[in-house]
Parts: sequence; C-alpha cells; structure tokens
Amino acid sequence: MASAPAAAVLIGVDTGGTFTDVILSDAQGRVSAHKSPTTMPDPSEGFVRGIGKAGVTGADVDSITHGTTIGLNAIITRRGAKVGLVHTEGFRDLLDTGRAWRPVEATVDPRYQRPHEERPIVRRSLRRPVKERVLADGTVLFALDQAARDDLLAQVRGMVDEGVESIAVCLLHSYKFPEHEQQIRALIATEHPDLPVDISSETCPYPKEYGRTMTTVLNAYIRPITERYVTRLQDRLAKDGYTNPIWIATNQGGMTTGEVSKTKPVLTLGSGPVGGVLAAKRYSELLGLPNLITFDLGGTSADVSIITDGAMVMARELVFEHDIITTLPVIEVSSIGAGGGSIASLDPAGGIHVGPQSAGGNPGPACYGQGGEEPTVTDAWLLQNILSPEQSLGGEIALRPDLAEEAMRTIAEPLGVDVKEAARVIGRVANSNMAELIRRMTMYRGLDPRDYTLLAFGAAGPVPAAAIARDLGVGQVVVPGLAGGFSAYGLAQADFTTEETEPIMGVLDGLDEDGLRRTFAELTERALHTVGQHNIARADSSVVLSFDGMYLGQSWELSSPIGELPATGAIEALVESFHQTHELLRGYRIEDMGIRILTARAVAYGQRARAQLPEIATGTIEPPDDALLGRREVDFDAVTADAACYRMEALAAGNEIAGPAVLHNENFTVLVPPGDRCRIDAHGNCVLTIES
Repeated sequence: MASAPAAAVLIGVDTGGTFTDVILSDAQGRVSAHKSPTTMPDPSEGFVRGIGKAGVTGADVDSITHGTTIGLNAIITRRGAKVGLVHTEGFRDLLDTGRAWRPVEATVDPRYQRPHEERPIVRRSLRRPVKERVLADGTVLFALDQAARDDLLAQVRGMVDEGVESIAVCLLHSYKFPEHEQQIRALIATEHPDLPVDISSETCPYPKEYGRTMTTVLNAYIRPITERYVTRLQDRLAKDGYTNPIWIATNQGGMTTGEVSKTKPVLTLGSGPVGGVLAAKRYSELLGLPNLITFDLGGTSADVSIITDGAMVMARELVFEHDIITTLPVIEVSSIGAGGGSIASLDPAGGIHVGPQSAGGNPGPACYGQGGEEPTVTDAWLLQNILSPEQSLGGEIALRPDLAEEAMRTIAEPLGVDVKEAARVIGRVANSNMAELIRRMTMYRGLDPRDYTLLAFGAAGPVPAAAIARDLGVGQVVVPGLAGGFSAYGLAQADFTTEETEPIMGVLDGLDEDGLRRTFAELTERALHTVGQHNIARADSSVVLSFDGMYLGQSWELSSPIGELPATGAIEALVESFHQTHELLRGYRIEDMGIRILTARAVAYGQRARAQLPEIATGTIEPPDDALLGRREVDFDAVTADAACYRMEALAAGNEIAGPAVLHNENFTVLVPPGDRCRIDAHGNCVLTIES
C-alpha cells in the first residue's frame, strides 16, 4: 500500500463517560493531547470545547475522526427511540425467547427475567406480523400478496398513531432472499416517506434469525438519537469553519462517514474502546511489540483487548446484556464497570464492592467538588497520595482531599477502620477485578500473560498497571506518552473501511473451488469500488478476506482470516485457516471434522493521512533537575514509601527512574512501585520493568 499524503491537521476525538479526549497532529509531526469533561445530555458541547482547547479553528482542520458511545448509552439506559418491528407471521415472541439459553443467575432465581423481557427494546404490542414466507432454498411459500400488503399498511398506521419513530423489518431467510423486505420498505414509504425503516438484509445480512433481528432492532432504536447527535456536531463544526466530512469510527477498526453513521449507527456502537486498540496495533508495529494486552482504564470502565503476533482479535458479536447483542464484526474488547469514577459500596455482610456504578463526569468523584458524595476509586487514590491536590485533572479539575475523606468515612466507619485503610482496600478490590478481566481474556483461553507486554492507557490506566502486571506475572508495562488521550490518538490512525459479504451456507469440502474463488473476487472488487467513491486511490487501499465458519455440529461461528487465496488448493487453505483460528481462540482443533462456511467477507481499507508518534529530546540516564517536583509519602498498598514525584513533560528520552516514584502528566499519572524501574523512550513512553 502506498503511503497516504500528509494532512495539515488531523484530529481524533474520543467521547467517554467522564472525559472527552482530543488528539491533534499536524504535518510536522507535532502531537498534542487535550482533555475536557464530557457534557451530558449533549456531548457535542464537550466535543467542540475539547477541540477549542487544542487551539485551532475548523478552517485549519483537514480531518476529524470521532469515537462515541452515544448509541451504546441509549441502549444501556433504554433511552432510544420508540420502535416498531415487522416480522414473519408466527415469530412475534422471538425477542423474548432469545437464543433459548439462560444465564447462571436464572437457575437460582425463580423470578428471573431476561433483559429484553424486563426492559424491552420493542414492546410486544409494537411487534406486527406480515403473512409471507420464503424457505431456506428461496421457494416462496406465501407471497406478499395484496391482502398482506393492505393488512401491513393498516398495522403500520396503528404503530405510527402510537408514536413509533422508526421501524425494523426482519423476515425469515432474508439475508439471502431480500425481495420481500425491500418491497415492505417501499410500501411503507408510500404512506410514510419520512419514517426511517431498517431492513435486516441490509443492516445485518447474515444467517441466524435472532441475531439478525436484534441487530436490526437496535439499529432502528438508536438511529434517531444518533442522527440528531451527528447533525448537531456537523452544524457546530460548520459554524466554526470546518467544511470536510466528519468520520465516525466503526466497531471493526475503521471509520465511516457521518452520513452513513446516521442510517447505520449500529456499526459505531463500540467505536470508543476500538480507538485504543487501533493505537495499540500501531504501537505493536512501530515499537516491535507483537504481543500486547491493551488495558484502557477511564472514569467509567476498564476495557481489555489482546494483540497476538501483531494481529487484533475479531469477534462476531457485541454483547451489551444477556441476549441484547449485535452480530456484526467487531474488534474484541471485554469490559467491566471499573474505573476512576467507580463507586465503592458495602454489602449487608460488610464486603466492599467497587462498581459497576460510576459517578461519571457529572457530578464525578467526591474530590471533584461538583456535588458527588459517594466514595470512588479516584477518592481512594487521592487519600493514598497517589494523586496530588497540586495537580489538576485535565487542567480544569482541582482535587479536594477533604471531600474525599468525608466520602470515604461511609466505608471506613462501618468497618471500624480509618479512611486510609478503607482507601487501600478499595484500591485492592478494584485491582483484583481488573486483573480477573485480563485473566478471562488470556489464561482462560490458553494464553500466557507472561508472554505479553501490558500497554496501559486512559486517564486512570497507568496508576494500577504495575500492580496488575505483577499479579499476572507480566514483566513489562508500557505507558504511552499520550496515555490520557490514547484512544483519540488511535482514532486519528483509522482508515476508511467498507465490508462486502455473501452468504454461502455450505460445507467447505463440498464447494466448487472456482465458484468460491469468483465469489471472493467479486466481493473484493465491490469493496474497492466503494473505497474509490471516497477519493481514495487503489494504491492506497487493501483488502482483507475472511469467512465465518464452524465445525459440523457446532452452533457458534468464528471469523477466520484467509489472506490471499492461492492459485490452487483454495479449499485446503480455508480449512487450515479455520483450524488455526479455532485453535488460537478455543485452544484446540479437530482435524477430521468437516467445516461449514456461512458467510464470505471482504473488508477494504482505504488509507488516509495518519497522526505521527511524537519524538522527544534525548537526555542522560539521570532525569533533569527541573523535572523533579518534590517528594511525598505514597501508599503503595503493601508499603508506604517516600516517593520522588516528576513532571513528565520535562523528562527526556533515556531517563531512568527507580521506584518508588510518581510521574505526573496533566492528563494521567504513572505509578512506579518500589523495586520497579521506569525508562523513558524516544517517543516519551514510560517503559516499566516489573520486579518479579
């Protein structure tokens, strides 16, 4: 792939639950990070404010790429649109039956209700049948005749009268035979031309009825709120002189236009955490670190992903709650409700719990002085002297130890301990929860975390990183120099992406090799054509081929990359690719078992200009005198030690610092425990060697 041309100014914006992070890069390679509190209920305000802190106007900017959780938050809080569902007659209760399995808690609670039963995305009264039926081989059992059309229009009129804002259409086998869905959309448009209608054959054209239906329903659910949000962003930026398209990051690690995100927002649901993984992949390439555990800790959640041999792990589902899912390709990121703003509480037995509830950015932790009263992880760190009241967060928030202490008493007094001990225990519980999350992504899948480097970022990630690495046996931690805005930096790396798919539904050994090769060639050409429509040359484009497959007798598919198809032996290449993928993700392979291929895929990437990694001046092993802020007693959990405190901006490449130490940046803090060592590399990254 040829290198893309440099741009005047690139901006990446990651809007999180607590802070909005902005990374700005110019053609000279200068990179700056900026942080501003996220503004709710309208995060576009914090978005524009964050860009304003970068000191540029819209007219100066070549490209803006944005990662947002606006749709995700609407699903979790059930604040999306009022949605109607049109389905094949007889499938009204599909969303309630789900995939016919129940979680462990359902076995011990006779009152258990699935999330969609308890808080439905689509009420049962707004699920309307249409008399039609197409069989798996394309045979039309019941045509969409005039009687069915008249009845459908009457049903839609009723839903509109009830206030429905959008409609999802999902019919049996439409992933391969979409004609009836297309006819229904056109029919609805004759009476309701402004009513958004999403059809599953376009939103999620894959087998498996439940996943396709839920994905289409969720797209319809968040479409109005996403469209309003992106439109507000475009209007605000236009007033500031920005005339280029705004790009929105996608779940699978690329980006799409703001206009596409308005109609297919389900593509962008995981776009915030994905930015950090994209930046980690760039680090993997540039720093020669093929195996990385990415650890993104912000104010609300901890997000973990794995890069093995330089490759990101892709998943076929994005799970929000039990059976509230999308079945579109996504970079696998596992999350828990643990962050700097996570609230600590006591259960009736006196046990301490941390999260998943969060104080968010407003009111935020008690020490922010914005009205928060419950103790959080940030309050605990302040009382342990890990954070300093002399160092404001994001250059805006001054920390109040007195308010943190007052909040911590609600934990300390019932336990009969002082606030320092309560803070220490909260830190241990939070660290334990986050270490367990990493174990689930590594050890429980047959991966040894000792073979990986822990890449810690986010505003809070560098604080517990060394302790978590020691717990897991990881010998090295890297904290990027842009840790506080690392996800935003990753967004500025994103390429334009588009995906073309074709349902196959056959056993690999029984397929025609020439026909399969033609299918992948056609998908490749269609994907490259779409990239070219966005003024990206083929020389700046690449295509990744993959397929969804499963062993015969299995119920769940895996996405398997295949690289370039060989001139001969394409079937054998696909079989071996699936065996390798299954062994990597599931820990075993079944050589003599047949493989069913469900869907063929081609993802095209169009390269744009990318933000550069900053470089800093070279110094000696000893840090410069002006980098030392002073010393203070810091509680490192197991021991309280006199720690040297440094200003990161004044450190130079080659400086080495022995723990105990605290490194302060305006947007994040790095903790170096006793016995560990930190080296500053040429890009301003902190490379920690962890004592075993």
